[in-house]
Amino acid sequence: MWPESAERTSSSAGSASERSLSSRATRVVIIDDHPMLCSGLAATISSIPDFEVVGIGGTADEAMEIAERLLPDLMIVDINMPGNGLSAITSIAYRFPVVKVVVLSMLDDHYHVQKAFRAGASGYLTKGVSATDLIATVRAVLRGECSFPAGMAAGLLALSQHSDDGKVVALDEAALLKLTERESQILGGVAQGQSNKEIAATLGLAEQTVKNYLSNVLRKLHVRSRVEAAMIGAKRLT
Repeated sequence: MWPESAERTSSSAGSASERSLSSRATRVVIIDDHPMLCSGLAATISSIPDFEVVGIGGTADEAMEIAERLLPDLMIVDINMPGNGLSAITSIAYRFPVVKVVVLSMLDDHYHVQKAFRAGASGYLTKGVSATDLIATVRAVLRGECSFPAGMAAGLLALSQHSDDGKVVALDEAALLKLTERESQILGGVAQGQSNKEIAATLGLAEQTVKNYLSNVLRKLHVRSRVEAAMIGAKRLT
């Protein structure tokens, strides 16, 4: 059973007064089958002036129901919840593409991180993460970036280079050669897990300029996401 306060949060989130507040704040839903963890996350998120927690659930079915009913800006989801967490993320990404998903899980291996991103998640954090890193990841995802645990890029690339039948997929070296020196610097920052803001500060560029360069990098490498670019960049650095 959820704590009474959590039940009120979920059941009353659709009221007219809360929807009015929601128009001025980023609306977040938390899905995890551990009530104490949900309470802690809700307190952390609610402490940010421009954020509000509008719903809490504990199963994959509840994740789908809440996503459809509230259409939040962001969902923080545990993939190891009752039901099929990965399937729920896939369905949410397909049916409600405006909803960003960040996975918060005890599982910290490359396999599950890759599975989460393939399902449609934009961020991945391990439980025990600091409030500062949680908030930074949430903000990065809402800006359209992808975020995954530091140091995982090379391992994720190793997995991504194999097709479903286990065959090795060749890396397009010719595409890498098409990158300009500045684009290569941007790719290197992404591979090291830096945000656009951090890359901008390192290179002395405007954050929007970094975003423009990154768009060119994705196009030239024929990839669709920052995560895929990071994995390619990590391979290039090895």
